[in-house]
Amino acid sequence: MKQYSMSISEFIEYLEKLNFSLAAENGKLNLKGDKKSLSKDEMLAIKKNDFVINYIKEHKEEIIEYLSFSKDPGSDSDNQSNNISSIYRLSGLQAGMLFHGLYDETSGAYTEQMGCDLVGADLDIVIKSWEHILKHHTILRSGFYYDTFNVPVQCVYREVKLPVTNLDYSDLSPEEQSDALKKHEEKDREERFDFKSAPLMRVGLIRLSEDRHRMVWTFHHILFDGWSKSILMEEFLRTYEILKSGSEVPAAEVDRYEDYIRFIERIDKEKEEDYWRNYMNGVNQNTLLPFIGTNSQRNKGAGSYETLYIKLDSEITKRAEAFAKRQHLTINTLMQGVWSYLLHSYTNSDEAAYGVIVSGRPDELPGVEKRVGMYINTIPLHSSLRDGTGISEWLQEIQKNQVHSRQFQYTPLQKIQGWTGIKGDMFDTILVFENYPVSEIVKSKKWSLRVENLQMREQSNYPLTVIIGISDKITIGFSYNKELLEEEQILSIRNHFENVFRQIVGNEKNLLSEIKLITDDEEQRLLSEFNIATAEYPKDGSITDLFEEQAAKTPDGIALISEDQKLTYRELNERSNQLANYLQSKGVKEETLVPACMERSIDLIIAIFGILKAGGAYVPIDPDYPEERILFMTENTGAKILISSDDISSKLPTTDELNIIKTDKDFSEISKQPKDNLRSVRPDNLAYVIYTSGSTGKPKGVMIEHSG
Repeated sequence: MKQYSMSISEFIEYLEKLNFSLAAENGKLNLKGDKKSLSKDEMLAIKKNDFVINYIKEHKEEIIEYLSFSKDPGSDSDNQSNNISSIYRLSGLQAGMLFHGLYDETSGAYTEQMGCDLVGADLDIVIKSWEHILKHHTILRSGFYYDTFNVPVQCVYREVKLPVTNLDYSDLSPEEQSDALKKHEEKDREERFDFKSAPLMRVGLIRLSEDRHRMVWTFHHILFDGWSKSILMEEFLRTYEILKSGSEVPAAEVDRYEDYIRFIERIDKEKEEDYWRNYMNGVNQNTLLPFIGTNSQRNKGAGSYETLYIKLDSEITKRAEAFAKRQHLTINTLMQGVWSYLLHSYTNSDEAAYGVIVSGRPDELPGVEKRVGMYINTIPLHSSLRDGTGISEWLQEIQKNQVHSRQFQYTPLQKIQGWTGIKGDMFDTILVFENYPVSEIVKSKKWSLRVENLQMREQSNYPLTVIIGISDKITIGFSYNKELLEEEQILSIRNHFENVFRQIVGNEKNLLSEIKLITDDEEQRLLSEFNIATAEYPKDGSITDLFEEQAAKTPDGIALISEDQKLTYRELNERSNQLANYLQSKGVKEETLVPACMERSIDLIIAIFGILKAGGAYVPIDPDYPEERILFMTENTGAKILISSDDISSKLPTTDELNIIKTDKDFSEISKQPKDNLRSVRPDNLAYVIYTSGSTGKPKGVMIEHSG
């Protein structure tokens, strides 16, 4: 074994063979030699041994934790503490899963289950096969301690006993069996794992008939990733085959997950931070699905999950592969591009981020493709949308960035988010590309143990996970939290995904701006069903009349919602009346043009109604317009009063003729005004003036009356 990859217990055994020992006292380590067995020169030599000194420096805290745990195992017995072979830190994703598991013990997030029928199985050999697998992979013998030391650690036990449940449903009818199995699987999934008690997995063997058993394998995702599931299933079938033949399973080197943790501990942290800060530059706000309430616990995993699928036929799959090949892209990048485009559209933002799952398996670790553990990691994909960008160019940029990100694919997501400065959830969707499903292992050869009716149940903590699977056909699954998202919303998302995907691979569009999000059916509904103007509207009333009627009917109904702010119809009406009275005191009268230069907010709606109720006509001005355009519009309207806010007013032109009313600064004066409705406005009064670019390039105002 290479010295750098020694576990803590192996290092201590190594020292003992040299007649040295380590003792932890008051947070310090003392290296002691056996004076009876060692000469003075031998005592001095160990202190100059670079490997020993460097190992102690690099793993000081973990050695102290290991020694302390062996001395004072708390609620565990001395035998249990002596059973520990190694202690080390968690990976970033493991730490996140541990947090979610402790945060809400009722949540099923990251408790996974695989069920399959075993035909003609020898149950004794099935159990022996699992026992062999547990001995081979240290992660399967690991418990997780979160409150014993300064930081969470995982402890590897030398020996663990696999919990096995044997049940007999063979005397039940097929319908009764199905019902009983469903109840058992649900109950088994709901049974919480004690993170400190290894193994965090269990097996149920349920007899259905003379030669058929249902195997229910339940485990916590903190142990291993999807690739590992396939490795374990293949190892289970191969081990069963060997034992069934009466042979011994060949000895193999133990698969140590600790090697991976030691690898990521040696990564250059400064380069890692520099990379992610640069890559995430421009992401200044959360990328969250607008269909979920702002106050929801969106990323906590509480709730039940369902999955809706798109199953593409062979023809469109071949077209996608041909498109990707021509553009030097992977299918994964193509799917990432489609989801990026949807998020830009849903959030109405040029910058978007969401989670992608990376394999996290370092080439430097020998036999890494056959190792079992939590190697995957969730890292952000940052997408920027710019006018005039070509589809192929954009997708190639996404792929290039993802290739570069692989160098730093081990960084914990919480660290990356910390460097962005974004508070709360950075995103609430992830995309997973499955390229090695367990079902492919089962079908890969004719095993001596027949496996049928394979089913997987998985659940993350995100409201929506997009799962891409590809073999001869592409399958896209949308796994969603039913507590947060409606099936109708997911159906729309699914249809949008397929619509955008088909436009890209069909070479129908060249520019991103040419892609159409909504489907033909949705477009038809918008144009025909939703656009039928058959209702009768009062011809002798104004906008303010209609609003005041509604305020009288539903005074306590919610009229406006903006982030965490809410305003009832009564509150909106009264605050608009107060502003209208204030504006009249400043000279606003019938058809006075009053520009409103404000960000989208509740205050903007109050300003619009206040101007209308005062008899004036409002002129919308985007705060992001260049100063010269804003100046032109204010001069062109002959405006004497403009409504804005403190943070916007600094951008506005200052003239002696223009009185800028700031909704925040002047609030105390506005709030003193009467709350009653003002006199009615006539239908032929001017309501607003909207500026367009005009054929000459200069803004041109279009006047709209209330009756319009």
